[in-house]
Amino acid sequence: KAESLLKNLLNKAVNEYEEARIKMAIADVLVLQEKFNEALITYTQVQKMVKNDQIAQDAQFKVAKTSYYKGDFEWAQTQLDVLKKSTSQLIANDAMELSLMIKDNTQEDSTQVALKKYAHADLLAYQGKNEQSITELQQLLNEHKGEKIEDEALFKQAQLYELEDQYLLAEENYLAILDNFGQD
Repeated sequence: KAESLLKNLLNKAVNEYEEARIKMAIADVLVLQEKFNEALITYTQVQKMVKNDQIAQDAQFKVAKTSYYKGDFEWAQTQLDVLKKSTSQLIANDAMELSLMIKDNTQEDSTQVALKKYAHADLLAYQGKNEQSITELQQLLNEHKGEKIEDEALFKQAQLYELEDQYLLAEENYLAILDNFGQD
């Protein structure tokens, strides 16, 4: 329904900046629906429409994030490397954070199984499916104990526990991070 509404609104856009913002919203909805290829095309259209603008950089970051959700870490990394030099400090920081997480978790695991599971859990959280994300992160923690991604999974799960008002479980995760990854 949201996608249909936005597409109708697109016909009423006054200028290319309005059109770009509407297309960004459409692409966001497509990501929520896990229509990654359509979302990637739409974000790329936005980048071309408003080159050298903040909206274009946002779109490029969302291309990287969508590629990450999709499990295409190499392409995501390529996009993130460009964005780390972004004029927007917020985008540069977000790009650096995601880039480091991908790099840290692809060096030891050439099959990227754990990172793919983490990315899917992250997508579930983005979709507002916190309980499913928590469950998927727990499976990841059980199946990949001692692997590099463990601290990220514990932290993400703790954040989700907080959103679900499960503060004691969040505290357990934070303490586990301090105990086991205090130097990381």
